[in-house]
Amino acid sequence: MRSIFESGADNLALWRECAKDASELKRLQQHALGRASAEEWMQESMHAEKGGAPLAFPLPRLKEEASPAARAAIIEEQIAFLRGFLAVCPDFLQETQDSSPALGAPPAAPRVVFLESFFGREALHRFEAVLPHPLPVTAPSFTAVCEELASDRADFALLPLEDSKEGAFLHLYEEIDRFELRITHTCEISYAEGGRTVTMALLSRRYLPVLRFASDLMLSCTLFEENPHTLSDLLLAAQEAGLSLCSVNTLPGSFENAVFYHVVLRAEDEAAQTLFSLYLAVCQPRGRVIGQYLHLKEELL
Repeated sequence: MRSIFESGADNLALWRECAKDASELKRLQQHALGRASAEEWMQESMHAEKGGAPLAFPLPRLKEEASPAARAAIIEEQIAFLRGFLAVCPDFLQETQDSSPALGAPPAAPRVVFLESFFGREALHRFEAVLPHPLPVTAPSFTAVCEELASDRADFALLPLEDSKEGAFLHLYEEIDRFELRITHTCEISYAEGGRTVTMALLSRRYLPVLRFASDLMLSCTLFEENPHTLSDLLLAAQEAGLSLCSVNTLPGSFENAVFYHVVLRAEDEAAQTLFSLYLAVCQPRGRVIGQYLHLKEELL
């Protein structure tokens, strides 16, 4: 005679398999709905002004009181829908939202500005892998580094983004945003005594190095906490879209109990970056992508 535990295990295995099948069917249906919405949008855009017709994504919405399991299921469907949409309209974000100019090829001997330090000099050497023949220019402060680049007195800049022990330098992210600079690459610089690293960024306003080495695709974003599930929803969506978490930093908002998150993610490929960016724009409108860049792999440095 079978015990209650054996029967229970068989029942659970059967129900889990049924749930798995239902989940796959929901993903397939949402993917098809996403494709249909994209095709409809393209048809309407043909008769609209440049930039495309307005679009209200018919996505399943999350309720604040939903359980963790229900939230995960809805987010899975949202990502499936958006993946289907992008299968038809892969350039949707660029066509409707991205107004920043494309970066061009850099000069043969670009001017690179940085704060004189061991980390600045070491980063200048490391980034020669993608930016050969740099002309070093020093500045007296990190703000001055940003000013030199923003005023076109330099072609690129070097800034530290994070210390493996102290965390992210969020005030420098604010400077990058204020001066409208773009991170193109990052790398890790080890302290002389080892056991600790600084993430250094290569930034520009006009240029993108054209040499490509094996690198990790990175995406950083900021997000205002609207409810207790804000961060967990974001991370579930990132995982479903093909991104993995590298770091999360928090900072207080301008009023009581308000929290902002600064999240850095690693993407499987550019399609995953685009998919997550669209999710953020549609489902987390109080979030914002602040950087998409390449992180040079250590073995190549």
